[in-house]
Amino acid sequence: MKLKTNFIILVVGIAGSGKTTLGYELARIIKNGVFISKDLIQDAFTSTERTGKIYELIRGPTFDLLVNFAKLQLKHGKIPIIDAPFSRNHSLTDKYRDWVNPFKKIALEHNTRLIIIRCMPPNNNELKSRLRIRGNEYDKRKLKNFETFLQHEPINFPIPHDDIIELVTDKSPTTLAKYLIKNHLGKVNIKK
Repeated sequence: MKLKTNFIILVVGIAGSGKTTLGYELARIIKNGVFISKDLIQDAFTSTERTGKIYELIRGPTFDLLVNFAKLQLKHGKIPIIDAPFSRNHSLTDKYRDWVNPFKKIALEHNTRLIIIRCMPPNNNELKSRLRIRGNEYDKRKLKNFETFLQHEPINFPIPHDDIIELVTDKSPTTLAKYLIKNHLGKVNIKK
């Protein structure tokens, strides 16, 4: 049985905000949900850099892959759940500053709803703890210069879209996913 309404779900937020964990959980629970992560793609090329020459080479193809993933999954009757921070894009001067419009265009072409879920850590101490536990090289730099990190990637970065769900990730991923389904996504088919 297919959904009455399909979605494109973008799960966004700064590093350590809980977006990947939530995205995985939504895809686990929603029967026709499919998940992809920007980091999963980029880690195939570099697991240590999120700036610099390598990052500049892979940023565009990664973004295009996320957009094409959404388009392909909608064609197959799936709900694409895309985990990507987009927390620095508001400060860019290139075409990636306008990261929402390609997804809006696909949603319009498929007569579907684009939902953006902004994940926010409960507080800065929890955010620091999550970054330490992850232990990524690029997270170590963020922890060393924590205030600068938050200036460049503010928790409440601007999102040029009307359908945004603000979510503090202070509960289990299952609890948060069920809350989103019940209160924001309507009748979706749940895996048994």
